[in-house]
Amino acid sequence: MAKAKPSTANSAGAPRAKAVMDNVSKALGADGNCYDVLVIQNCHDDEPVIGWITNDILNENAKI
Repeated sequence: MAKAKPSTANSAGAPRAKAVMDNVSKALGADGNCYDVLVIQNCHDDEPVIGWITNDILNENAKI
């Protein structure tokens, strides 16, 4: 499976996070879709995950 390049949503809210998730899904192409956003502090691969936002939460709150 292809690994998508990390993207950040910062604290801009659900619409921004949903846009990032959609862009990652497009980047994955036939290899799959992005359904969740894992939150890390500084966007480094070796950092611990400090939050997890599911696609259902994003879709409910994005309103786009």
